[in-house]
Amino acid sequence: MKLSKRSASAVSIAGVILYWLYTFYRSSGTRPDFPSGTEELFLSIIKSKIIIIAAVYLLLRLEGEGFRQIGFNGERFFRHLTTGILFGLASWVLVNVIVIPILNSVNPGISKDGLDMAVYMKDIRTVYLWIPIVIFGAFAEELLRIFMLTRFENSFGKTGLYIALIFTSVTFGIGHLYQGPNAAIGTGLGGLMYALVYLRKRSAVEAFTSHAFFNIISVAGGFLMNNN
Repeated sequence: MKLSKRSASAVSIAGVILYWLYTFYRSSGTRPDFPSGTEELFLSIIKSKIIIIAAVYLLLRLEGEGFRQIGFNGERFFRHLTTGILFGLASWVLVNVIVIPILNSVNPGISKDGLDMAVYMKDIRTVYLWIPIVIFGAFAEELLRIFMLTRFENSFGKTGLYIALIFTSVTFGIGHLYQGPNAAIGTGLGGLMYALVYLRKRSAVEAFTSHAFFNIISVAGGFLMNNN
């Protein structure tokens, strides 16, 4: 039995809310155990991102849409790619050069809490593997973020868009609490910036490129920190 557009939208909204609740619940407990080996960590990341992509794809198809309808298309591709790289560089500087150092200076004790992901980036051969992983992760995360923004906007208008903008940023931040409170705040701010980049031109390519370039710089920075 085929669902009506309204029913399909309700299923998507319910799925988004359940995801938010799960993120809050998961982050309220103890810090998750991370694999001791880099390969195990890679497999865990890939598996979780594939699940996200598959879930979003199926929900979009349920509503009669695809990735193209939410901004993943080839229109002005290279222009959006270039703009996304610039936004990615700007967001990395804002978060890692300005925001997180200020937070660390205000409360240096908290800055020592959390897992330092740089420990997984000690070997240049590992860095070569990290780069495609973080690009793939950026695609999955921006696909999910854009899906959540557009579903709430479609169902509730501007009010829904503002609600989704807040919750996507907050959940993105608390999903990184394992890296410590200051890193979580910085990550949440980064998530807000990616959302605003998308809303600027409704270009998923710009948002994805911004996030991917941010991640690539972070991987390079992690490797340099471990080899100084």
